[in-house]
Amino acid sequence: TTLDDQSTLAATARQVSEDDERLALLAGNLVSRSGYDTASELDDLVIGFIVLDTTMGAEATAGQREFIVRAREALDGNAAFTPIGNTSNGLLWRYTDVATTEPDRGPSNTGTAWGLTVLLVQSAVLVGAVLLSLPTVRRRRRVAPVGVTTGDPATTFDEDDDD
Repeated sequence: TTLDDQSTLAATARQVSEDDERLALLAGNLVSRSGYDTASELDDLVIGFIVLDTTMGAEATAGQREFIVRAREALDGNAAFTPIGNTSNGLLWRYTDVATTEPDRGPSNTGTAWGLTVLLVQSAVLVGAVLLSLPTVRRRRRVAPVGVTTGDPATTFDEDDDD
C-alpha cells in the first residue's frame, strides 16, 4: 500500500465511543469548577496523573490563553491534585487519592483460573529447561601420561633450510 492509497478519514473512527465520551466529560469537569464527582471517575479509569498541554503557537487566541489559565487554576485549587511542575509535554499534577487496589492485569493475575494456568505452564517450562541443561552422564577425564608424546613434535618454529 502506498501513501496515495491510504486515507486518514477512512482509518479513524467516525463515532465517539462511550469511553471517549466518559473521558471527555471527566476532562471538562476537571478544568472547571463543578460539583461532578471526579474522584470516582479517576479511580474507575485508574488515572494517577494529569498533564495540561500549555504549548501554544503565536496564532493562539485570547480565549485559548484564558482557557489554559482557568484550567490551571481549577487544577491548582483542587485538593485531590498535587502540582508536580513543568514537563516537556506541559504542566503535571498527581492525583493523590488514587485507589491503591491494583486493576486486573490479564493473564498474569494469579487470582483467576486463567492466570493460575499460565503460571503453572510457565513454571513447567522453566523446570524443563533447567532439567535439560543438567548433564545426564558423567564424563570420564582423559589423562595423558606426562612425557609420552604420540607422533613427531611439530616443526613450526624450526629454522628453514633453503639450500
